[in-house]
Amino acid sequence: MTLAQKKYYKNMLIKKLSELTSNIADKRVSGLQEFEESESDIYDVCSQSYSKEQIYLLCEKDLRLLSEVEQALNKIDSGSYGLCEECEDPINEKRLKVVPWVRFCIQCQSKLEDDAAA
Repeated sequence: MTLAQKKYYKNMLIKKLSELTSNIADKRVSGLQEFEESESDIYDVCSQSYSKEQIYLLCEKDLRLLSEVEQALNKIDSGSYGLCEECEDPINEKRLKVVPWVRFCIQCQSKLEDDAAA
């Protein structure tokens, strides 16, 4: 991978990292405000509980993705970015452009998914 390609992917990953960090903070703030401002009858409590769970699940998903983006940035720094974690072959450039934090080439990803489904 060339220096220009590494710089390109690093910029994409930093942008995604910033976006995720902002999204997580916004979800937490809006979730807290929603619960602080509402009335407390039984229906509101049920609704709040459901909303709180949804916000938690969205934040959890974003936190997992944030971790993957951070790992990809570490790989750029260590020189292993763009290599499949399973077979160590280069990951297709088209795949990296779509999902720059991807960890596996398409063949290994398919095999992992098949093994998980079995």
